[in-house]
Amino acid sequence: MLNVFRTGRSALRSLVLASEAVAGGNWGQAGEYLNRLQRLEGEKPVDYYYYRGRVMQESAHLNEAQSALESYVARAGVEGSHYQDALKRIKIGRAHV
Repeated sequence: MLNVFRTGRSALRSLVLASEAVAGGNWGQAGEYLNRLQRLEGEKPVDYYYYRGRVMQESAHLNEAQSALESYVARAGVEGSHYQDALKRIKIGRAHV
């Protein structure tokens, strides 16, 4: 049980650091934090998919961005804090494909 708690804390810490890096436009750093989170076992926090989508868009990995943002929308639903922005980014991404 303690191991799960540690993994959860590590995931949350990486997600917070990634969100701060995205807010500051530090895309490479955000990607590093998300990669750390990706390597952790267990379910990823729903916001992981949103931030992964943002980083992939900035890196011009548009298919991966689309997939991550669609995963966010499906998992978070309308209650998600980034739901509207994710929908907008999905629509923009489809226009570029």
